[in-house]
Amino acid sequence: MISVCLIVKNEEPWIEACLQSLTGLASEIIVVDTGSTDGTREIASRYTSNVFSFTWTGDFSEARNFSCEKATQPWILILDADEVIAEKDRSKILALTENPMLHAYRIPTRNYVHDANVAGFKPSANEYTEEKGALGYFESSKVRLFQSGRGYRFQGRVHEMVDPTIPTSLIQNCDIPVHHYGCLPEEVERKQKARAYQQALEEKVREESSNPKALFELGIQYLNNGKTTEAVATFERVLKQADAPSVYAHLGHAYFQLGKNSEALSTFQRGMQRYPSDPDLLFNYGSVLTDMQAWEKALKIFEKIVILQPSHFAAERALGFCLLRLQKFEGAVSHLKKAISLFADFNEARLDLAVAYANQGNVAGAKVEVDRVLLKDPQNIPARRLYRILTQGG
Repeated sequence: MISVCLIVKNEEPWIEACLQSLTGLASEIIVVDTGSTDGTREIASRYTSNVFSFTWTGDFSEARNFSCEKATQPWILILDADEVIAEKDRSKILALTENPMLHAYRIPTRNYVHDANVAGFKPSANEYTEEKGALGYFESSKVRLFQSGRGYRFQGRVHEMVDPTIPTSLIQNCDIPVHHYGCLPEEVERKQKARAYQQALEEKVREESSNPKALFELGIQYLNNGKTTEAVATFERVLKQADAPSVYAHLGHAYFQLGKNSEALSTFQRGMQRYPSDPDLLFNYGSVLTDMQAWEKALKIFEKIVILQPSHFAAERALGFCLLRLQKFEGAVSHLKKAISLFADFNEARLDLAVAYANQGNVAGAKVEVDRVLLKDPQNIPARRLYRILTQGG
């Protein structure tokens, strides 16, 4: 019933796990190789005879569409080599194909990371073995499963999507996740995708100069690549074409990275006039105020966030940190404990809590929190430093 289609290049560390995860799900596996020089093709050939070569043109949608053209099953599922389907979810995906009235399903992707400060971060809850020890993930969503033979085509040189070619009334959201490991630091470094993505996005912007989404994606890539000046210029171009809280949030942060504090604050304030209740915009603003040591002003911003979004553990930690700096230790303890109750593995919050306890004279409580951090992360340098201070002082 399902043809699983992949486009790959030098995916030797990941592709076997991906293909193994398709057991009992895929009636057919299509692998399109765009120029691998490692063992990717050899590994793929052990799982399918449908391994095709494709000359890379710099356009992801062309490669995707080529892979879909090779599919012979009624449904197509799109995956990347650094993604897997959980064993317990395979039958659920098969069940989705039993409804002929729906042509496509929008599927969430869990992008695993080790950085709790990533926008939209959700802590791992040990509900899937596929979490593989990652601290948490952020979600994205797009159509991955759709009927073949209906003329649906991918669009976009980079960040390609099939969604725009399918009538929205024929698309249904589902909650069965794809597990993606390409955002983990070691994988990002291995693939060195940043430069290639930047070049592809630059080409996309040249072709679609009036596309604000393409401009925004390029601005994000510039930020990720440390090209902050270029990011600022790109986000300013976006605001001339479209308006969204995420643009103000990233532009303000980029200005601050350049040391342009007045421009940063002005940008955040402009954004909040239009989007006064956007948590990500508020959090970025509060974080910049914190870096500027404007503790009282930052405090008010983070207080607003936790009212809007009571489960925002990063804002709770930020509140505790500001109160700690203001030497309001009782309040700091309260908010830091709340942050930890929302996210038990929040090491930064635990270490802040240890400092707050120590300032209250509760050295034993401080040591307990530091020990908890070191138990999970023995090489944590701030924890080891604080442990030495507490031990010498205690």
